[in-house]
Amino acid sequence: MRRNEFADLQPGEELLIQAGCPTANGPLAENKTVVVAAVDGFSFLTTEGDGFGACHSEGFVLKTGNTQEVALSDKARQILDELGL
Repeated sequence: MRRNEFADLQPGEELLIQAGCPTANGPLAENKTVVVAAVDGFSFLTTEGDGFGACHSEGFVLKTGNTQEVALSDKARQILDELGL
């Protein structure tokens, strides 16, 4: 995805994050499929509670075309509660 496409993400969209994508814990070792829980401008939170932003992950994120029900992990729920969302 390009930077401007991040703002158009919707909760429930399934994404493929490609190996090598920069994260706070270092680059992803392997491809990872995630579901969007919330969107804030050019960044998004996954249902697992991981955050990704366009500034670091542009080009590593692909839409799969699938959607899923948003089932939040405890970590994601806590983050959203802290943000008041």
